[in-house]
Amino acid sequence: MRMRYSLFRAGFRAIAVTCADRWLRSLAQGCGLILTFHHVRPHKARAFSPNALLEITPEFLESVLRELHSNGFELIPLDAVPERVDREACGRPFAVLTFDDGYRDNVEYAWPILKRYGLRGPCLSRQISRRVVAACGG
Repeated sequence: MRMRYSLFRAGFRAIAVTCADRWLRSLAQGCGLILTFHHVRPHKARAFSPNALLEITPEFLESVLRELHSNGFELIPLDAVPERVDREACGRPFAVLTFDDGYRDNVEYAWPILKRYGLRGPCLSRQISRRVVAACGG
């Protein structure tokens, strides 16, 4: 696992250093992307944290949304993806955000950020708990 993680880390570092994500964009970019999140909460050092890789901070989520917005991505609900990829021309790139497992921190920390970007319940994964959907106006 550590070797695999190290290889991924080195690859992403190489992409960042060479700015390959910018100059290869026209060759590599598809119609859109789907981002899956789990925990969104402030970082807290924990003695036992087996799912730490599934955790992002509210600041990171905010930076993801800023980056998507500045690169012209349209945020769409998951069920709109088939129609978008069936089109002949991709048009404006899309992004789907899913918040799986229905953790309480999704409502506490992610939802206020999502509201600032104009997102509503339909943009969230159907796997999210009823409580989260109700809190998001879905």
